[in-house]
Amino acid sequence: MANHRIPRAGAAPFVQTASRTRKPNLLFLMADDHAGYALGADGSRLARTPSLDRLAGQSVRFARNYCNSPVCTPSRQSILTGQLPHSAGVTVLRTPLSPDKPTVAKQLLAAGYSTGVIGKMHWNRAPEPGLHGFEWAKADQAAYEWHAGETANARPVAPDVATKPPWRPFRDPARIWLNADKLPDAGYEQDLRGTFIAARAAEYIREHKNHPFALWASFNEPHSPFAFPVEDKNRFEPSAFPIPPVGRDDEPLIPLIFRELSDGDKRGINAAYHTSVEYLDRNVGRVLRALHEAGLDEDTLGGLHR
Repeated sequence: MANHRIPRAGAAPFVQTASRTRKPNLLFLMADDHAGYALGADGSRLARTPSLDRLAGQSVRFARNYCNSPVCTPSRQSILTGQLPHSAGVTVLRTPLSPDKPTVAKQLLAAGYSTGVIGKMHWNRAPEPGLHGFEWAKADQAAYEWHAGETANARPVAPDVATKPPWRPFRDPARIWLNADKLPDAGYEQDLRGTFIAARAAEYIREHKNHPFALWASFNEPHSPFAFPVEDKNRFEPSAFPIPPVGRDDEPLIPLIFRELSDGDKRGINAAYHTSVEYLDRNVGRVLRALHEAGLDEDTLGGLHR
């Protein structure tokens, strides 16, 4: 790609560094709860992120910027609208973004771009063509239902393979919904939602390679309970993750729900998290490979928000 950006949080305008005969494509890759320390390009010796590391090596990477909100939905809609949460009208988790609000996608659509989105956007309303400026909208529940329909005949996992239970945050003990036992999803890689999102993003790129496009591909990973396929269940050994000691001044700041976690639980959670990061990285690689195969490397500006 001619120019990539990997901000730690929030959004930044893209910079065009070379003259072009056509408008550059725009690719927004979004991860959910991806901490900077779980990235090889950030110096981690444990993270396995070759695709993101290559992207970072070709990019401007922001290490000192801040998220407009610590809550998922306001943060996402702030990125999409370019407005602070109170201006965008979304300040809590369940508030839907008003269709009347300005968005980056609306601006790009008006400028002649094809606009598409697939994956987690936290719109809190059913997507439809044209919503928030997206001609092709497979966001949130629509993407999940589409994926479920396509994987109805997925290869079953052997009954002797333990997989994670339904995600019940703050109802189950923290060690369960944070996946301290490092359990995989009940599916093989070809059938998981992240793989599906990457495949559909790649398909969109192929179908729109002859017309300027702006595509959002938004993954759930590595948000808890840290999705990864059965094939990856032994990728990381929990004992490889050191547990920092809790200082005397830190103790009062630990939420009560996390105080029951043992050191073994914390190691298992770290291992599950890094496994999910590696799975995310492979899916990012699939999307970037589709750009390369379509011959669009030099005609696409991309960014990763997390």
